[in-house]
Amino acid sequence: MSLFIEIVSSSKSSIVGVIYRPNTAPKTDVDIFSSTLQDILDIINNEHKHGVIIGDMNVDLLKFGYHPKTDEYLDSIFSHGFLLVITKPTKPSSSALIDHIHTNNKSSLADPGVIVTGVADNIFYAQNFN
Repeated sequence: MSLFIEIVSSSKSSIVGVIYRPNTAPKTDVDIFSSTLQDILDIINNEHKHGVIIGDMNVDLLKFGYHPKTDEYLDSIFSHGFLLVITKPTKPSSSALIDHIHTNNKSSLADPGVIVTGVADNIFYAQNFN
């Protein structure tokens, strides 16, 4: 499931996407997810727009280097000029990094972080879209 919006400003348009990839059958296929995401990143790059992709991807980035599907996913993100914004697990009780934020707008990165509260665990990220 996903939702993408375009934010138009005087300097440059930005695409912001929010994605949830279920980790239960039948929608667990990482290859289909990665291929679809690659198509979206191609569009963002071909249209020369800033992009921010946020979501619960259920791809554990801490498995990079020894899990081929994770390696392919990250290679696709990096090859499109996107960077990781969050590099630590977002749940204190978890040793998995499945909540992701990626952006290709390196010049307007704010201080990302993880807010841990008694109510919920949340990713915090702010970006200047001007």
